[in-house]
Amino acid sequence: MEAIDHECYVSLEVAKLLKEAGFKWFINSTYRDGVLMHQGNLLCDNFNGKQYENAARHEFFSAPTLDVAQRWLREVHHLHITIFSSSQESWMFRITKQHQSLEEGVYGEDFYTYEAAQEAGEKNALELILKKGE
Repeated sequence: MEAIDHECYVSLEVAKLLKEAGFKWFINSTYRDGVLMHQGNLLCDNFNGKQYENAARHEFFSAPTLDVAQRWLREVHHLHITIFSSSQESWMFRITKQHQSLEEGVYGEDFYTYEAAQEAGEKNALELILKKGE
């Protein structure tokens, strides 16, 4: 029986925002020239590092799972993204910083899946970081 990958990875757009915001954790997946690639469980690297910036033939962006990106936002920038059900068929996100609601981008719109709301919350949080220059 083939193993099913239940992990959800950030989109290329969010991976680019993460790199711009300083994400440098060692992980085992990358976007190489826009294609998501996995290096294997034991081969982790910092795909946003300088050694990959100098690879003129390819463009690399670290591609963490949604959960790893959310943890990085919480541990490094103290931004907490809460996903909650707004009805039986939709999800929303809320962003707080050190348990204080932010004035901007507190709530997101309705999304059909938990993961879509999670990624939208992460994208919103990264845009806030980059806008404020944290």
